[in-house]
Amino acid sequence: MKIIIILTFLLIVKAPGEEEWRIKERENEAVQLKLWEGNLEKSETLEGHEKVAFLALGLKSMDYRKTRPNHSYRVEEIYNQMQSAALATSGYAEYYRDRIIEARKKLDAANGITERAEAQTALRSIQSEGFGTLRYLPSVETVRVLGDFLSDDRGPPEPTHGSSPDERELAKLEWPNSLSAAMALQGLPLTFKPVKQVSPYPFPIENVHQWQLWYAQVKAGTRTFRFEGDPHEYNLQGPVDPAKTAITNRPVKHGGSSNVSAEAEKPGWFPWAGLLAACVFVAAAVWYFPRGRKTA
Repeated sequence: MKIIIILTFLLIVKAPGEEEWRIKERENEAVQLKLWEGNLEKSETLEGHEKVAFLALGLKSMDYRKTRPNHSYRVEEIYNQMQSAALATSGYAEYYRDRIIEARKKLDAANGITERAEAQTALRSIQSEGFGTLRYLPSVETVRVLGDFLSDDRGPPEPTHGSSPDERELAKLEWPNSLSAAMALQGLPLTFKPVKQVSPYPFPIENVHQWQLWYAQVKAGTRTFRFEGDPHEYNLQGPVDPAKTAITNRPVKHGGSSNVSAEAEKPGWFPWAGLLAACVFVAAAVWYFPRGRKTA
């Protein structure tokens, strides 16, 4: 019985702390909503890449807010409005494609450790910005650009016997575009993904191969794709009329790494809810078993 009293006391003490946490979350959400409601209007004065890059910051902020428990409906609304504004910007995906390709060319042409380090930093910067932004922009244009990058497996040069420690360390920082593109595709809200992976890291090379096989089928015209919440089927040319084609976005056999399930990652009950259930169980056991022994 003492155990029940102690656990109940701990729950009473802990609950106010959880309530304070909830209140702080609401305050932080309100601040971000006010900020990006204003920035959404400000973005109307911007054009091209400048507009998309600006909205990408808001998409990342609201995407995080969407993962918080009991977030307000305005988070979803602001996210959708920013996403629509970015998708309506002509050539947004091709812009990032061209910059990434140019940065890769400069790295391939670099001579010496200093020049290579500068070119590598520039490539990683645009990879982070470009692939990190495209994962929030589901469209045919995005899938086409990311899919084409899946064949770019160029990575750091193989270390030779004469490689210096600096050269070896520098090589560790270089990522092939195929890996970055596969991770971005994994982040898109595509249905029937070839890889069941929730958390972005680690992203093993076999998962890249699964995405390469998936895109090869899409490019060959033997597979369509669809986005969550969108009833339309697409190929690389645009929407597909299901009545006029036998090709479907059929489920695929999942391969590659399977991380924690999506439900496991969703924020839910606080730990004290589990303690409450434990208290109920202990109380029932303490009440039942002594009575059972007396009856016997």
